Amino acid sequence: LNETGTFNISLCFKLQSSSTCSPPTVSDLQRFQAMCSASKTQSYVVFSAALVLGLPGSILALILLGRMPTKPSTLYLRLLAVSDFVALVSLSVTYYEITGYHHVTNLDNLLKWFSRIFQSFSHWLLVLMCVERFVAVRYPLHKARLYTIRITYVTCFAVFLVSSIHFLLFPMTFVIKSLANGNYFFYVTLMYFSIYIFLPMILIVLFTNLTALEIRRSRRRRQSLVMTVSNSLAFKMEAEITRIMFLAVLSFVLFLLPKLLLYIFYIVDLYLLHIEKCPEYMAAFTVSYNTFTSLSYLNHAVNFYIYMLGAPGYRRQ
Repeated sequence: LNETGTFNISLCFKLQSSSTCSPPTVSDLQRFQAMCSASKTQSYVVFSAALVLGLPGSILALILLGRMPTKPSTLYLRLLAVSDFVALVSLSVTYYEITGYHHVTNLDNLLKWFSRIFQSFSHWLLVLMCVERFVAVRYPLHKARLYTIRITYVTCFAVFLVSSIHFLLFPMTFVIKSLANGNYFFYVTLMYFSIYIFLPMILIVLFTNLTALEIRRSRRRRQSLVMTVSNSLAFKMEAEITRIMFLAVLSFVLFLLPKLLLYIFYIVDLYLLHIEKCPEYMAAFTVSYNTFTSLSYLNHAVNFYIYMLGAPGYRRQ
């Protein structure tokens, strides 16, 4: 350690020698190795579970939604199923190799960031669903005029472009090597952080709370409406889609909030705290990152089961 300046343990992370960090003992190295091995195993198990649940779930969701009338809400759900499927498939190509700390090529990195387009796209589709549900609850008489199929396609294409921004910038770090060593990579990562999780989380929580507040305010009016149109299939479908949206938001927050908090801590540390990157810190950060990242992949695997749980109409289909 003193001669080389770095020590690569289990290909998990690199221990940087520092005058302010106490040198790791043999027992410390063994503990770090155990932490890394456990973290990698846990990550494999969770991601494999996401594949086993998510891939057939996305296919079944597409079959299910294909039998339903084409509306903005069902179109969002169809695209969400496609996006989750592509994200999981493209992730599976390189995930085990990257998480196993094997030799990672530029192609592996490109595939990883390509999969992140669809991860981000899934999150932004959930944002569109939340906005659409708010409009349906707040302006039920104008919803059909405000949300046409054409407008729905345009908004989906727009958020797909937003989800692709970081992918267009990130490969430049492999073409222009000098950029990878400067601030460029940090700003691209910060942009990815904002597009992937920060902005979607804020908008999803905002419009979900606005929808819940509007439902509470108009409870009496909605109860009388239920009495007059209780046999309306369209009304029941709208109510079920609203329920599905709330459950999808709940799973999104549970699976993505830990990763969001870890990103925020990373940014705050980089600019304000400046915590010394001692071996103990690196081991804890590696374990946290692997755990929270693998947990976030479950967000792309549970939507079909949310449909089954939250909507009797979907279960009958």
